[in-house]
Amino acid sequence: MFGEYREIVVPERIVQPERFEQAWYAGEGLNTTTFVESGGKTTLTVTCRYESKEIRDSVLKSPMEGGVSTSYDRLAELLPTFAAEREQMAS
Repeated sequence: MFGEYREIVVPERIVQPERFEQAWYAGEGLNTTTFVESGGKTTLTVTCRYESKEIRDSVLKSPMEGGVSTSYDRLAELLPTFAAEREQMAS
């Protein structure tokens, strides 16, 4: 994937295009990632907008969801490690 960030609002939101070098769908998507902290936990939400309903539907029919899910599961495993390292550096 490649593209330039369109918006970064620390620590609330990132907006970036979704475009692949070897495109498997027409056009590009636009991803908006939001971070909402509550009670010491952060909820991450990604909204993907595509140029047409047909493109959206083709993406939803692809196996992409499995890869994304695996990536978020791996991130959930790594985050506690980063938090522990950060606490160690602070002390």
